[in-house]
Amino acid sequence: MQPPLQALLLRCIDYAGLFPPAALSMEEAIEEYFRHCEGPESFLMTGFICPLDRWDEFESVRNGRPMDVTVLSPYPVGSEEFETGWRQANASPGLAIRSWEGKWSEVEQGGKGLPEWRDEAGRPAFLEVPVTPSWPGSLRSVLEEIRDKGYYAKMRTGGLTPEAIPSAENVAAFILTCSELRLPFKFTAGLHEALYHYDEKVGTHLFGFLNVLLGSVAALMGGLRDAAKLVSLLKESDPASVQVSEDAIRWGDVDLGTSDIEEARGIVRSFGSCSVAEPVESLERLRYLA
Repeated sequence: MQPPLQALLLRCIDYAGLFPPAALSMEEAIEEYFRHCEGPESFLMTGFICPLDRWDEFESVRNGRPMDVTVLSPYPVGSEEFETGWRQANASPGLAIRSWEGKWSEVEQGGKGLPEWRDEAGRPAFLEVPVTPSWPGSLRSVLEEIRDKGYYAKMRTGGLTPEAIPSAENVAAFILTCSELRLPFKFTAGLHEALYHYDEKVGTHLFGFLNVLLGSVAALMGGLRDAAKLVSLLKESDPASVQVSEDAIRWGDVDLGTSDIEEARGIVRSFGSCSVAEPVESLERLRYLA
């Protein structure tokens, strides 16, 4: 793999095998996690995503084996359920808890607003920002509060129905605003293929992980501030248009060197995927991997 592509993909996949469309059992998902950790694709993985409300099941199947984990909380931060679950997760031996994730809609409690996030270990907390009809007018203020209260941002880029897929314009707005605010962010769902493509099962076009990662790096480091141009990159489906060489990844006049990509990855973190094999197969099929 060429150095700039390796820099772009290093630790980019949060393994979410428990979630649709894979929807594996806990035992299947954990065993799949360990298989990938032992394979040549291990450099892609950040860790295993586990929801707090399945923690007892997770612990019984893990059986003490060391794992890197991202905790997914269905409970509002600050609630008794969250505090109890977070303490339980942190008391689990042999785990490296990297971060936790929640949803913006679940942290607005009785008009009290978003509580500040502080973690003694310095682990980040990502809040998923739902796409609403008020975008882009409300997006910046939401992301500013997320940043000011100590959180990072997350956007859902896929789903099981056409209605669940955000527009390229909304994805571009999220990327550009996070980039302007220097707010670390990640993505989740739908990013199984490398490039933008039509998915027969969902019945619409889906984004590729190279599209969103390259678009994010270009917005952060490559001077790509034009929303229409970023939308074009997010919809790029021709592998010949995304050129990977020993020193850079290029799309049109966007030129991203390895050092630029490495620096940007401090802001654009990763994406959740219920499969690791499918992204690898897509890279091989499009000849990005030998």
